Amino acid sequence: MYKVLLVDDEIYIRKGLRTLVEWNKYGFEICDEAENGEQAFDLICSQSPDLVITDIKMPVLDGLDLIKNVVSSSSEILPKFIILTGFNDFKFAQQAVRYGVYDFILKPVDEDELESTLEKLSIQLKEAEVQQSSLAITRKIFSETALERLITGSLNESMVADYPYDWYTDQAGEYFFLIVEVFWNCTASPYDERKRRVAEALSYILGPNRGVPVIELQLGKYGLVLSINDLQHDEHQLGLFIDSLHRHLFRLLGAPVSIYIGNLVKGIQSLKHSYETAVEVMKYKFLVQDSNVIFYHKVKDISMQYTDLDNKLYSSLKEYVEDCDSGGAESVVNQMFVEFQKKRMVPQVIHASISRCILGIVELIKQEEGSEHSLQTFDAITNWDSKPFPPAELKRLFLQFIFESIEQHRQLRKRNSKYFYLYGQSDHYLFRWY
Repeated sequence: MYKVLLVDDEIYIRKGLRTLVEWNKYGFEICDEAENGEQAFDLICSQSPDLVITDIKMPVLDGLDLIKNVVSSSSEILPKFIILTGFNDFKFAQQAVRYGVYDFILKPVDEDELESTLEKLSIQLKEAEVQQSSLAITRKIFSETALERLITGSLNESMVADYPYDWYTDQAGEYFFLIVEVFWNCTASPYDERKRRVAEALSYILGPNRGVPVIELQLGKYGLVLSINDLQHDEHQLGLFIDSLHRHLFRLLGAPVSIYIGNLVKGIQSLKHSYETAVEVMKYKFLVQDSNVIFYHKVKDISMQYTDLDNKLYSSLKEYVEDCDSGGAESVVNQMFVEFQKKRMVPQVIHASISRCILGIVELIKQEEGSEHSLQTFDAITNWDSKPFPPAELKRLFLQFIFESIEQHRQLRKRNSKYFYLYGQSDHYLFRWY
């Protein structure tokens, strides 16, 4: 429903307008009334009506000055104005044409004339909404495409002016590239809705007028740009801003979130460097496990290693699983994750280490003529790197896989020992009697 504000110093005219037509029939509803232009101006600012029906001659502030004030003071989408006028007011009405008044209706107001005006205006407002929506979608696509091309270095300086950037005010300004990683759970929104939810949450936090484009880099990883004006020059204020952003995203999305901030760069043409450093920062999430916000400048001097775990850890874990010792296996897993941090291992090596453990355990299960596919956690643990996984969740899932494997190994050995016993009894019987 489109909101309507009635403005007239005579109460009986306002009350008459309320009952004169079926407003809902044409998609309108009366949101409030005002008895003079000054009161109406305050209501327009607070309620943002779509249509204002106003008399011209009123005390305090007349209708014409009301329209002038609204037009000159607002950069937002203005309401449509319909002026109620008498024959003697026509010269004032002519002045209102300059301010985009939609229509004039002579007093006393004719029901058919008002209904015809509302019907035409309703169609016009709907068409404007469709056009605005179409323009917004077009700008969104262009902005996202421009950002993707900027971070890949495929948008040269001569092409920059062809793209409508809503997220920068100065091509030579200073900017950060941020990666927001959302650890969606299995009951979260459908995949195609998740990016929209992230974009809406960021728009809510940063303000609807910012128009920050959000691009999906990988499953659960979203990229955006913020200017130094948003984040402040002071490092302490910068940290407070990002921490606040993190808290609000967690609350609005209902899922754990990590934010990786790339290096500050000067000029939007240098965003590729900021993007690449933000990607580099993601590698440190297993190293800096106590923080959900990681800045490039805080980790850039920490070297990551391609060092493997001690072979004794692999063999010990396999032995504990074979002996069905859950406590011993858990102790080894805890030590492994300590080593991941202590040795500053890159994510690729962590993945390889976990895969090596899985292969060793699967080998034990197959030796007992079992199948790894009967393990409920098998698919999740073997594909953990294909979707966002916080370090603590990875450890929990790996332990769950270990415990399930131990239980299956115990059941398989129990079954096989029973078969061996029955086979041995049969062999003894045949040897004795035949």
